[in-house]
Amino acid sequence: MFLREKYINYKFKAVNIRRSILGMVIFLTLFGLLMVYDVSSIYAWQKYADAMYFLKRQIVSVVIGLMFMFVAMAVDLDYLKRHSRHLVILGVILLLCTFIPYLSRSAGGARRWIHVGMFNFQPSELVKVFFIIYCADYFSRKKSLRYNFRKGVLPLLLVTAALSFLILMEPDLGNAFFISFLALILIFVWGASRKKLTSLFAVLFFLTLILVLISPYRRARLAVYFNPWLDAKGKGFQIVQSQIAIGSGGILGAGLGKGEQKLFFLPAAHTDFIFSIIAEELGLGGALVILLSFFWIFLQSFRLLRELEEGFSFYLGLGAVLTIILEVLINITVALGIFPAKGLPLPFISYGGTAVVINFVLLGLFFNASNRIVAS
Repeated sequence: MFLREKYINYKFKAVNIRRSILGMVIFLTLFGLLMVYDVSSIYAWQKYADAMYFLKRQIVSVVIGLMFMFVAMAVDLDYLKRHSRHLVILGVILLLCTFIPYLSRSAGGARRWIHVGMFNFQPSELVKVFFIIYCADYFSRKKSLRYNFRKGVLPLLLVTAALSFLILMEPDLGNAFFISFLALILIFVWGASRKKLTSLFAVLFFLTLILVLISPYRRARLAVYFNPWLDAKGKGFQIVQSQIAIGSGGILGAGLGKGEQKLFFLPAAHTDFIFSIIAEELGLGGALVILLSFFWIFLQSFRLLRELEEGFSFYLGLGAVLTIILEVLINITVALGIFPAKGLPLPFISYGGTAVVINFVLLGLFFNASNRIVAS
């Protein structure tokens, strides 16, 4: 009787927590729609003669994302677990499709998108979801091998390396590093040898550094990271303009719609650097509201994760939450100039079709996983 009452009480609490998380995500999404229009309207009018061009596309992405979120909430997790390896194979096929000229679309010298009808989507974003599902299944199947590097950790590292390599060839060093870093964090939580993981983190760091140094383009971006003002009108232009936007916002900001950096000064203002415009127009107060909103989502998410027993559902929920957390941290630290430039949008706020849909899918998977509570 006591266990049943405990189970019912937790179910009630879990439902309320999920509602609070969803409510905060809806707030951030609506705020994001407002900011996408605010930041992109002039640019959209100049380029497409339609001030609402990006807003309309973002609304479509949000609607599609919500639809897929409900699908992710309803899907049978046991089915995902059984087919996790098939999903990884599908991810590899999709990544290979980016090398086929008739299927892929290039931009800025990189082939990261697959063109299907009127839509373009970025396979590496979908691969993140497939990889999280695979990791959750792997960790739940091989609990007894977590301390065995050769039989437990190494096979997962090989899968991670294969996916990262294909993404790197697009080329997309940022997402390749992201998946590798996410894998090491999940392996750390899984409980593998801390000593070996420390070595792996060091290897990942130095390997990334080597890949940066052998590429003139990446080497230039690294130099700009240390001092963007050395080339304020060239390679450092974007980060300099971002810092100007954030610095000029002050405490209260210039006022919604009154920012100047969006007027063709700050590139990618409605995508990767939308946080800079938020800080410029709404000041430190507005930026803190956004940061606290994300913090609330993460805090409530971990409250639910604490109640899950170690297994597929726990690692699936953890992987989904960690992915969103890392994207928020990377986006904001890039805008502040703390982290080197990486093309990651701010979840639920920035413009970006594939990223918006995938973030809602991750949220749906987390809600689904958090339903598997322990009645004990």
